[in-house]
Amino acid sequence: MKLIIKGALGLHLLSSKLERDVFGRITKREAIFGTQTETIQYYYSERTDIFSAICSNIHLCPNSSLGILKEARSTNGVLQSEIHYEYKYDKHGNVEFIAFDEPFAENMRSIFVYKNIYVNDLLTETITIFENDGMEHEKTLYFYDDRNRIAKIERYNRIYGKDSESEEFRLYQIEDIAFEDDIIKKSVYLNNGILTHYDIMEIEDNKIIKRYLLNPAEGRYFWYISEFENKFEQGFCIIETSEETFNIELLQEILDYIITKKDPQKRLIVIINCGDSLPDAAFYEEGEEVVSHFKEKGLDISCAR
Repeated sequence: MKLIIKGALGLHLLSSKLERDVFGRITKREAIFGTQTETIQYYYSERTDIFSAICSNIHLCPNSSLGILKEARSTNGVLQSEIHYEYKYDKHGNVEFIAFDEPFAENMRSIFVYKNIYVNDLLTETITIFENDGMEHEKTLYFYDDRNRIAKIERYNRIYGKDSESEEFRLYQIEDIAFEDDIIKKSVYLNNGILTHYDIMEIEDNKIIKRYLLNPAEGRYFWYISEFENKFEQGFCIIETSEETFNIELLQEILDYIITKKDPQKRLIVIINCGDSLPDAAFYEEGEEVVSHFKEKGLDISCAR
């Protein structure tokens, strides 16, 4: 299997490094392409309250829901661009406004307004409005257990018709939250019931002290399912990975799990986005054999970055 990873300048990726903090957030990406070293650093707020953590998405890290404050990109140590984030909170402490600016670019300010709806001081719904176009883009619903703890979250995005007037919200993600002693386990599903990953949070003194993603196979590696569809003549799924090294063990772990979700009557296209991962030597030597094995079982596999 041929996999060539290139950077923005078209140079081959020679090495890759990835750093995370104890909350599972990416703090630094570093990649060497030819003679170019591309570095991205992320800076975050120190908010560690449980409610904010449960409402955020670890698999989309880094993103604004995880409290990112600044993103800085440099090449060979020279700063190329920055993005600064600004937050405002309502009286309940929930985000109601996020703006991000790019100082290196003119007129690059994006603003999101969050319309939070409460019932008896419990957040029950949030409408996300992109102020730049004035349109509602997402809706989130929150459900609680008998102790007023979030037990379930449903996320919807807006689908527009051809005439740009007919529109509706479509459910795209469901999150079930379980509280187990000093652990919070969030199981995340696509709208068709496919488990994408688990989000594990360790708590102490009512604060998050550690957080990490657990893949749906409950294996060793950082990966999750971003799309999975079986209703067409040929099914397809997309896998997102975030490891420094893409090795045979990672590939095998993904495919061993995906084959159990395949419709036995259809072939399944599997696209693996390698993200930050750099394939090791064994991957090039043995990857073709693994791919051929699963191709016989009905998987058509490709890897990309």
